[in-house]
Amino acid sequence: MLAFAASLAGCGGKPADDSSGGYPNDSAGDNGGASDTAAGDSGDAEPDAEDDAGSGYTMPTIDYDAAFSAFAPDAVMISAGDYKVTWAQLFAFLYGNINDIVYNTGALPKWSDVLYENMTLADALLQYSVDNAVFYMAVEYGVAQSGISLSEEDYERRDQDLAAAFEAYGGEEEFTDMLWKSNGCNSLELYEYLISVAMLANHFFDETYGTAGSLLTDDDIEEYVKSDGYMMAKHILRLKPEDGEEDTAQQEIEEIYNNLEQYTGDDLEAYFSELMEEQTEDDLATFPNGYLFQYSDMVPEFSEACSNLEIGTYSDIVESVYGYHIIYRLPLNYNEIPLANFFQGDYTSLRQIVALGMFDSVMSGWVLSLDIVNSADLDSMDLSAIFK
Repeated sequence: MLAFAASLAGCGGKPADDSSGGYPNDSAGDNGGASDTAAGDSGDAEPDAEDDAGSGYTMPTIDYDAAFSAFAPDAVMISAGDYKVTWAQLFAFLYGNINDIVYNTGALPKWSDVLYENMTLADALLQYSVDNAVFYMAVEYGVAQSGISLSEEDYERRDQDLAAAFEAYGGEEEFTDMLWKSNGCNSLELYEYLISVAMLANHFFDETYGTAGSLLTDDDIEEYVKSDGYMMAKHILRLKPEDGEEDTAQQEIEEIYNNLEQYTGDDLEAYFSELMEEQTEDDLATFPNGYLFQYSDMVPEFSEACSNLEIGTYSDIVESVYGYHIIYRLPLNYNEIPLANFFQGDYTSLRQIVALGMFDSVMSGWVLSLDIVNSADLDSMDLSAIFK
């Protein structure tokens, strides 16, 4: 349920980064939080009514002011002992999730559309938003059980971020107005709450798993990913020629292979790397330490050949649609970025992915520990009647 991280965008953008206590899923160097919002990252901003002045297309809009007035801001929608989720909190998540639909589809939500197992879009979106809000409540509960709390330094840092945001927007009133118009966040107090919970989550994460999972041992990670089929390898590639060109690639790869076969030194990996740097036609700059991948990430011939190798050995010549490969299997480097994640724009290392997965499981346990009670208003809530 790593959607918890994404849900932070529901009000005020992402939390602050590690330097100011933000949620651990932030990428390194992302300044998030109030200062990030001031810099122009305001999370799930309301789509502009005039999406493209030149096209004449008008983005559909929802009357969020009317929607918010459906209940009192402090009306309790969900409770678990002393922990509460108010309408204002739930609304912020609904706002962000609904705006995602409007922005991505260019249309108002079709609330009655059935997605799966007779669940309508309205049901699914409400449940997703409730889950977002409950995770905040669960983090409050779980972190409190661990004895972690925010320090005076944390509060000072948060207030400094807010002061910077006020200055960037021309004042506290202007910033608060932005929070509502861009994020459905009705008050500065709600924004501070969301940021504070994110800071608590980050403290728990860092104390339990270390920054980016640095406290995890390789054995911890190996056990966690053992069924995921990760492999790591580098290769020498000679590309097949364009149509009509003479095919010299196969002869070239055979010569490279013969050089490997004749090597008698005691550092095969270093020699392979030397040949790779001299001979490969693959791009070494992006993955200088090799590829960290799962079976489906590569062409089948590559993955199959690699899966049959012992670590520290190389393959026969492998032909694929791209050309001819010699593959050298490496031990897993948990500090590398998995190939699939990289091409999705996610530059999180496998170590941090595992740490986040472990944290996700802990949060799920916190949720299960809560005796959650929905209000009658929530149980009867009809999004199609509220958001229109």
